[in-house]
Amino acid sequence: MKQYELVIKEEAQSEISSAYNWYENKSEGLGERFLESLENCFNIISTQPTIFQKIYKKQRQAIVHVFPYVVMYQKDNNQVIVFAVFNTHQEVKKKLRS
Repeated sequence: MKQYELVIKEEAQSEISSAYNWYENKSEGLGERFLESLENCFNIISTQPTIFQKIYKKQRQAIVHVFPYVVMYQKDNNQVIVFAVFNTHQEVKKKLRS
């Protein structure tokens, strides 16, 4: 199976760090569990980027298992570009990119 290069934009990386810190402050080790679930999600989208539904133009969203987060991304040639990783309680329209 083809492996696409995973590119995580700066804003998405910041969102990941914030989520990690929030979970780790809630319960020691919970932040690590969040990162593991996120890594599993990244593995899926980097090998099967079209498996998830398009929600806006070329952008797709993948659900992070166990945690209420989604990954907003799009496939571009040999890359999967992650634009956002956010809590599903946030407004999705704020995260969409044209």
